[in-house]
Amino acid sequence: MPAGELSYRIVDFGQAHCGHTQAADSRALAQLHCTLLPDSSLPKLGRGFLEHFYYSVLPQEGLLFGCIAYLDGIPAGFTAHTPYPGTYMSLAIRRHPVRFAWRMALAALTHPGDVIPVWRARKRMAAQSSSASSGPAGAPRRFLEGLYLGVMPEYSRPKFIRETGIHVGRDLVLRGLSLARCYGVREIRGGVMRTNAAALIVHLNAGWKVEEKERLLVMSDDHVELSYDLTGQIQMSPVGR
Repeated sequence: MPAGELSYRIVDFGQAHCGHTQAADSRALAQLHCTLLPDSSLPKLGRGFLEHFYYSVLPQEGLLFGCIAYLDGIPAGFTAHTPYPGTYMSLAIRRHPVRFAWRMALAALTHPGDVIPVWRARKRMAAQSSSASSGPAGAPRRFLEGLYLGVMPEYSRPKFIRETGIHVGRDLVLRGLSLARCYGVREIRGGVMRTNAAALIVHLNAGWKVEEKERLLVMSDDHVELSYDLTGQIQMSPVGR
């Protein structure tokens, strides 16, 4: 189907425009996250936690930003970043303790075996990532963290891209980088599963570099840590298909 026959748009969310907070489509984000990243830790707390706390409170508080792609009004993919690596969740909890406690209580009822292990693991990783991202006392963060990128399979197939000219994954990565520049930090870091060749190619095409020596994020060995210099010009340079 030619691109002209499709309605295609990318909508920002969170504090993406240097102080202007944009409401997130939390239902769409929760749906995409659970569908595309079912093995990540947050879906184990239930879709309600994602919709009514993570993608509702955090963008509102400027702790999470990103964008959603829509094709004919249907959520097709998303990307999410944080300007506060390691501390964004603790900041959200501190500002909304009652709402967080209520959502965790509901998660405990619906996913009793997952709540405590998931929360302990995230707290451990957050403490380590926060230490790595912080400079000297009073100094700004050393980097932003790219948290998630996901595209529905039907919109990431080569056949769809060839027929429509629409490359959702590429567009989300480039828009995310443009939004990240608003925060005045020199670098953004993120991780991609080693087995996710498509995501790796999209990031490398956009200019992300593989970090072999200085790994600042806390992630398992099955992830590749990537970095992007936000001081340069954002552009695509094909390294694969």
